[in-house]
Amino acid sequence: MTRPVMPDDEAFDYLATQAIADFLASEDEPKFDGIVFPSVQVSEGCNVVLFHKASKVAELDLPKDAIIESYPYLDYDEEVEYHVSEVVPQTAEGSSDVESSLMALRTGSADDYEDAALLIDPHSVAVHRIKEVKYECDVRKVVRRRCEASEEEF
Repeated sequence: MTRPVMPDDEAFDYLATQAIADFLASEDEPKFDGIVFPSVQVSEGCNVVLFHKASKVAELDLPKDAIIESYPYLDYDEEVEYHVSEVVPQTAEGSSDVESSLMALRTGSADDYEDAALLIDPHSVAVHRIKEVKYECDVRKVVRRRCEASEEEF
């Protein structure tokens, strides 16, 4: 399962892995949420695959008519910062509670969210900018030999 798949062999080589993953994803006993396997691209890395039933994210519980906007901001050092703004309607008391609405997660029994396995922590969201991808390889010489054919009979 950890050997690289060549582009021309992709459909065939992934067939066994796909069959095993489909079987594990559909089993109720024991219940698997996903699989973890070594990466062929990063020597000490691993890949995590969550099955559909374990990848449902609970919806943030936001007030009706809340407006969410996100945008990049360029600061004085020309570094990009990412901002999210949440505008919520005023409460009956005349003020809005932005902090509590950001942290609240829907915990009701709506069918779409009752099986949610993942929660978003709005204060931990980050943007990861990929600066470079590095490939390491080993060079192996190819030994070539040439000899003349002989006409000896056995």
